[in-house]
Amino acid sequence: LFPFALKNIIYILITLLPQNLRMFFEKIWLNKKAKYYLRIDWPMSSISLIIPTYNRQETVLKTLDFLKLQNCDDYEVIVVDQTKLTHPLLVKFKFEDSTVKYKYSHIEEIGLPNARNVGAEIASNDILIYIDDDCIPDPNLVRSYQAIFKNLDLKTWCVAGRVIEKN
Repeated sequence: LFPFALKNIIYILITLLPQNLRMFFEKIWLNKKAKYYLRIDWPMSSISLIIPTYNRQETVLKTLDFLKLQNCDDYEVIVVDQTKLTHPLLVKFKFEDSTVKYKYSHIEEIGLPNARNVGAEIASNDILIYIDDDCIPDPNLVRSYQAIFKNLDLKTWCVAGRVIEKN
């Protein structure tokens, strides 16, 4: 009875994960050939930058301009906009580098946790980085996170950084 109940609880928890992680855990946990343990050794290199915003569309456009200066490619940027009206420049924004993907999502439910969850659901990459809509990202931001996760301890699930304010 206990292994069956535990399997159901784990399955419920797996269904609450973002789709990209859920698919991985379902392959490991629910596969009948798999032993009942969770492995955390999948390759993580692709990055999704998620920017929740509310009533700061012009500011987000400036942040997107700074993201054009990143020293790497092959990542995606997701803007989750909670403002009542969409901004045409945000909807049509494109990076010059075709390997950097851009996704725009306009949502009606206001709230930072919800916007973060929507961004995670839309993300197609393994590593999720949340940045503020008014940040000036260092040109090495994406590359730094790639290096952290490339060499990470398998017990690490979250990495946080310090915010340095500049006037």
